[in-house]
Amino acid sequence: DEQLKTMMRAVVTSGTTAGIGLGANVYAKTGTADIQGQEQPNSWLIAFDPAKDIAVGCLVVNAGYGASFAGPEVKAFLDRV
Repeated sequence: DEQLKTMMRAVVTSGTTAGIGLGANVYAKTGTADIQGQEQPNSWLIAFDPAKDIAVGCLVVNAGYGASFAGPEVKAFLDRV
């Protein structure tokens, strides 16, 4: 549990979502899934904020890299709760 949290927190502080500004309490993991026959890969991001007792997952189909497309969607959601 602690190792997974450490890894997910690093994604937010120095990894693929560092430039998004997800927040001081957010843990996240991005992903990109290449799908045969699609022009762009599927973009996804999962995140949780224990301070707000909330978790969210986002999938943007045929979009691009996880942090670039799903990341801003998750940020927008977390900023509103």
